[in-house]
Amino acid sequence: MPHASDDDDLEPARPVYHAERALLGALLLEPRRLQEVGDLVPEAFSTAEHRALFTAIRSLPAPDPARHARTTTWLDRVLATARRQARGLTASHLHGLVRACPQPRHAPAYARIVQTEHARRTLRTRAQRLA
Repeated sequence: MPHASDDDDLEPARPVYHAERALLGALLLEPRRLQEVGDLVPEAFSTAEHRALFTAIRSLPAPDPARHARTTTWLDRVLATARRQARGLTASHLHGLVRACPQPRHAPAYARIVQTEHARRTLRTRAQRLA
C-alpha cells in the first residue's frame, strides 16, 4: 500500500508571500511603479528569489513604457541580473509573478504589506535573541 502524501503536512504559504508576488508582478508589468514603493529594501522579502528579483529591478533603469509593452528586453535583463543571486529563476517564474498581480496600481499597498511583515520578522528575531 502506498504511503500517504506528505503534501498534507506542508504549511500553507504565509499571506505576505502572496503580497510579495503581487508586488514583484506589478513592478515587472509597470517598472515605473518602483518609485511608488518608498524605501523598501531587498531584505524585506521573505525568499532569496524575491530578494534577487527586487534587487535586479531596483538596479536596472526602468524601460520606456511603450517599448516595454512591445518587447521583453527589460524583463530578460531583470532575469539575467537576478540569476546571479538566485540561479534557479526562470522566465516561467517571472510569468507567474506577473499573473499573481491583480492590479499594478496597488503596488504601494503590496509594498506596505511586505514592509510590515519585514518589521514583524525583525522584531520577532530580536526578541528571540533577547530571550
